[in-house]
Amino acid sequence: MPLSPRRGALARPRFRTGETAQLVKQLTAIRPGRDWIISCYLDLTPDSRSRGGYLVELKNRIRAALTALKEMSRADRQAIERDLDRMVEAVRDPTQLPDTPGLALFACEGLGLFQSVALPRVRRTRLLVDRVPHLRELRAAEDEFGRVLTAVIDRAHARVFEVTAHGALERTDVAPAATRGGRFHSDRGGSPGWGEKDYHARITRERERHYESVMRALIRLDREHPARGVVVAGPQRQVAAMLPFLDGGLLHRLIGTARLNPTAVTPRKVQEATFALCDAHDREAERAEVRLLLDSIGEGWAVNGVQATMRALRRGQVRTLFVHSDTDIAEADEAIEEALGQRVRVVMVRDPGAAAALQHLGGLLRFK
Repeated sequence: MPLSPRRGALARPRFRTGETAQLVKQLTAIRPGRDWIISCYLDLTPDSRSRGGYLVELKNRIRAALTALKEMSRADRQAIERDLDRMVEAVRDPTQLPDTPGLALFACEGLGLFQSVALPRVRRTRLLVDRVPHLRELRAAEDEFGRVLTAVIDRAHARVFEVTAHGALERTDVAPAATRGGRFHSDRGGSPGWGEKDYHARITRERERHYESVMRALIRLDREHPARGVVVAGPQRQVAAMLPFLDGGLLHRLIGTARLNPTAVTPRKVQEATFALCDAHDREAERAEVRLLLDSIGEGWAVNGVQATMRALRRGQVRTLFVHSDTDIAEADEAIEEALGQRVRVVMVRDPGAAAALQHLGGLLRFK
């Protein structure tokens, strides 16, 4: 929907999932003008949500932004303050936030703009005020998150979703081929029936055929468009029984498991559960990546420290940028924005042990 210039109070934003592409298209169409646009990327990982930490960090960012804009005209400053107040009010209640690791918000009173979209990750909470919206992180979300296949199963149902940064789309519904018949008492309700042993053997075979059908559906979808990984969700017993049926390639890319009900789950719940599992999976991977960074320093293929990293970024040397998630140095936001502009991969190091070895910023290099 195109933006229509208007002034005055704006409605509370709807936290969107699955509409990233539409929002990017809408925001890209905005041309620099007299209005100031606020772009906010909010970190909503479990650590940030604890005791309202995300809200404290957002207010600190707002305070710093207003200090930097004190030379602005009174009318512009008041409009920005009203937009910022609406942002804070929109995210104040943690129970109303989406169950995703990140959230992007965009506001401009003069353009009638107040939109938000849930994201699979946000590097760190950032607040940018400019004549145009800052979209690099929003655009990078799809490329970096990729495509995940999530199978939601139980004994009698299976639904396979394709999850991207844009949302969750149900691709196939796998129905088991059940054999007709009664229970193992041959003289009741389903004659001729089965003996008890044959009955349980039949149930086991049907369950195995069901899991094999799910596995074939995952392989077919992966061949159509290779997936970053696989998630299996459902009741705990059925999930545990399904895992041995994954072939080697899918099992190697298993991101995690979750508890979801295939008969009641919605695409939004699938997306939120997949985002959370991918975030936890990435936390495990970051430890190994920091070890690689430290091992590469002695060989000249990595840098550790603010000055060395910023110098390498400006030269276009950095292949992967590492940022301590709790750093408060001003260069961190500049480094992230520069890396996104160069399409450099950004790793936020949140694990305390791994972060202790990082001197605020670090980077793996493309060339010496």
